Amino acid sequence: SEATNLLTEEAKQYIGRYRVEIDCKDPFVACSEGTANFIINLLPNGVAHRSIVHMGKITFASSHQYRQDHWSYDAIHHQIILHRESGVQFFYFIDHENNIIMDLDKIAHATAINKKFFNTHPLPQHAHLLKKRSSIS
Repeated sequence: SEATNLLTEEAKQYIGRYRVEIDCKDPFVACSEGTANFIINLLPNGVAHRSIVHMGKITFASSHQYRQDHWSYDAIHHQIILHRESGVQFFYFIDHENNIIMDLDKIAHATAINKKFFNTHPLPQHAHLLKKRSSIS
């Protein structure tokens, strides 16, 4: 189905690639040693791609199948919301440089689906800041 999210003009400034290096001690990135790059691409059509790159290996953060995630901008709370295909939602604060920072409290408790998901999946240990790397046109 061609369910394209229509982004508001305000949301379009957040289109781009965001990344953070996360220590493997954080179970969120599921690696044993060193660090992993957690990357989120927010595309102009409302699609979001997440990936974790560790030691040159790429694993997609959802599972082994490709999933179609979407994103939106919440103007009231000034947050980016990543809507995973599974129904889990990730919330990110936006800082003054348009980087995004995990809102762990909201991620853990915002919805019944999220609460259930984080009973069996690790919540990130820190409110990681993902730096905006580039705009995607």
